[in-house]
Amino acid sequence: MSMLSPRLQLKVQQKQILTPGLVQMVTVLQLNRLELKDKIMEELAENPESLSPNQEPKESPENLSPSPEPKRWFASSRGPSGC
Repeated sequence: MSMLSPRLQLKVQQKQILTPGLVQMVTVLQLNRLELKDKIMEELAENPESLSPNQEPKESPENLSPSPEPKRWFASSRGPSGC
């Protein structure tokens, strides 16, 4: 004779969903500086209202100079105070 025994099964699942906004963000983050400038100009050409009515562009992307290299601080064996 076979006896039925109660069983409990638990299934855990994790799902990653890329929304259109996340897809756009990942795409933009992959662009280099020149591609990003072109993308911004395209978006502004398609939607000039994306700037708020009181906001005017401070600098056009053509006039932007390359940003300076960030300062690199290296850890010293003496510590920050030089001791």
